[in-house]
Amino acid sequence: MRDKADVMDARILIVDDKGANVLLLEQVLQALGYRQLMSTQDPFAVCALHRALMFLDLDQFKQLNDTQGHDVGDLLLQQLSTRLLLCAREGDCVARFGGDEFVVLLDALGQLERDATLQADSVAQKILQQMRQSFDLLGQRFDSSLSIGAVIFLGAAEPAADLLKKADLAMYRAKTMGRGQVCFFDAIKHTEFKPNRPLALIP
Repeated sequence: MRDKADVMDARILIVDDKGANVLLLEQVLQALGYRQLMSTQDPFAVCALHRALMFLDLDQFKQLNDTQGHDVGDLLLQQLSTRLLLCAREGDCVARFGGDEFVVLLDALGQLERDATLQADSVAQKILQQMRQSFDLLGQRFDSSLSIGAVIFLGAAEPAADLLKKADLAMYRAKTMGRGQVCFFDAIKHTEFKPNRPLALIP
């Protein structure tokens, strides 16, 4: 999306027509409070469903900007946003958070935390699979990867800032495991775990 001066708006990358929206971060944080859902759904039913907040960070994005220029970097971010929307489900939200960071909010993951974690992990794996395909940046092939941190939460009791902090912490743990990894924050143990099959805590 560009403004009247034909300048790329870094906050909004693309809008999908399938129900999954790329939104401003402020709109995603509002969604965390169920302000929109409360007006259309039974609040007790909504608060009984788990959701997931995922924090995504591109690996080595600064190196691409430094060597190829910001225009190429912006093109990568645009193509990445399109791929993220392909992985999002109807009702999910995808938002640009910073230079090379995105936030994905997954809605209505069910009443059981374990089932919600498995569903969120399935979306995360789809994203990682998309990242295994090379990007075409002005005729040049570029391979990239990203790290994903996620937190599962129930209802709207926890402040959005705390959820972002937990997802961010899990993302940095994912980076220590190597490129293209996903880690989930365990709200009970205040640590992170990675869904292997079966789920196992990371020591």
